Amino acid sequence: MQRAKIPTDKENIKKDSLFIRVDGSLHQIAFADIVYVEGLKDYVKFYIDKERRPLISHLTMKYCEEILPPSQFMRINRSYIVSLNKIKKVDRNNCIYIGDEIIHVTDSYLEDFNEYIDEHLKGK
Repeated sequence: MQRAKIPTDKENIKKDSLFIRVDGSLHQIAFADIVYVEGLKDYVKFYIDKERRPLISHLTMKYCEEILPPSQFMRINRSYIVSLNKIKKVDRNNCIYIGDEIIHVTDSYLEDFNEYIDEHLKGK
């Protein structure tokens, strides 16, 4: 029996999901299904479309920020990374309406967020 060749060049592997360990088992999550990520010190909660409860994993926000594609996700404060495609509304107080939550964009992340809004959502 011939074994399948595993690609070794990480640049050529198209990643559209990630695996996280939750309660001792691995869960594969498609990036498209993630609504937002909430940080809790050394744990994070992944809020997933059509899931009642978040998946909690022993990861840091810094690590999540590194593994989630920057074209689809943005950190908007110390505790939240949001899926840019899931944003429903942004109000004048820099609050994002996403899922059932309202999350504030803090000053340290506001410049990058406004740049994204100017480039993508206003049709520039």
